[in-house]
Amino acid sequence: MSQNDPLIDRTRVPDLEVLGLQQALNARVRAGALSGPLLPENGVLDEATRNKQREQEACDTIALASLEPERPGNLAEWEAARAADEALLQQLSQELELIPDTPYLNFDHKAPSVARLQQLVEQFEAKWNPADEVQDRVQALLGEFPAPGSLLLPDGGFNYAALQAALARVQQAEAAHLSSGQPSDHDINALLRSFRQHVAWALVSPGTTTPQPPPLPLKKKTAAALPGSPAPASVQPSGVHEEVTDSFAPNPHWDRMGREMDTWGPEQRAQLIREGLAQTPPAENVPRLVHSLLRTHPPTVQPDWLACLDGYACKTLSKDTQCLSNFPPRLRLALIKHHATHAAGDLALAQQALAGACAVSLIQEHPRAILDILASASPEAQGPLILHVLAQLPDQRLQSMGKETLHVLSKRLSVSEGADQRRVLARLVRLMGAR
Repeated sequence: MSQNDPLIDRTRVPDLEVLGLQQALNARVRAGALSGPLLPENGVLDEATRNKQREQEACDTIALASLEPERPGNLAEWEAARAADEALLQQLSQELELIPDTPYLNFDHKAPSVARLQQLVEQFEAKWNPADEVQDRVQALLGEFPAPGSLLLPDGGFNYAALQAALARVQQAEAAHLSSGQPSDHDINALLRSFRQHVAWALVSPGTTTPQPPPLPLKKKTAAALPGSPAPASVQPSGVHEEVTDSFAPNPHWDRMGREMDTWGPEQRAQLIREGLAQTPPAENVPRLVHSLLRTHPPTVQPDWLACLDGYACKTLSKDTQCLSNFPPRLRLALIKHHATHAAGDLALAQQALAGACAVSLIQEHPRAILDILASASPEAQGPLILHVLAQLPDQRLQSMGKETLHVLSKRLSVSEGADQRRVLARLVRLMGAR
């Protein structure tokens, strides 16, 4: 039969992927999760299907959105953090407008999105509520507590410039405390008293047998608690030390150690890494040394050293986009190879964040590098890596990868199950149809 036979109408052959998308969207409409009416299941990616798909993405975006529960410890970062939270709420409000008000039967399909957005607004108010803003401001003005002996010079004299700076921070913090109208706040007074004691012991050599200064008082977190969350544990007295077991939490001691290591020569740090890895078990300072070399001399880091990075280093690096952009592409691919994982747990999440951040930075420089990125990760780790990358990239960037690349990504995700995978697959189908 000739291909020009009028009985063969190629335009009426349904696209199976689009047909499956329409069936999935209609299932959500029937379940009351999306607005009506039902879509015609004809396998044609028409405007109604695209609008329904965009509505699904808006619902999922609102459902998955979250705010950081705590304000930044650095006062200089407060305005940027608050502006970022406000921008997120504004974006979610715009997403809510993409959900039509037309119900299907008697379902209130928009109610979960409205309730989730209201919950985020309440979290925003609780996070930035000035109930304990005074303590946060005082702690931000004090800054880093001086370590024992840190104000001494090698010849035994005092570092008067650093001492005057520390005393000036105390005066600013005390002035802020007095002007707040809460001069009798026990926690703030304990914080100021502990800082003054640390300043005193910073003038004493740590090699002496005199007692060490008390640990930093724990900061109360009542204002940052999420609505409906369990009540926070009572604050321990300032004389009781609660050891931090979360290796991913901000650690001033490790930060100071890293800054000091940054001043050492790269050959010295590389030799210390080799010696530390030769020990059984490896030396505790190896992750800090590798992290330090990555900050200052990335090309000197050997690929097998990357496996030594702990969760703290992975989490810190994943947030330092400027540092990652300075890494050679092969180094970022090696980081993806070592840290892309499909495992569960806090350590796996930190590793996935680092691998995803490296992948995003590579794609921003080389839009078609995604296939090399996937080749660097193990097959079972490719799904979580793709989800992390696609969540960070806008539609325009994804379309610049090319339709063939998007098709490969959709095939890799089609073997996985889960709401996130289905949402991303629907997005990929929409982008491929829009080209």
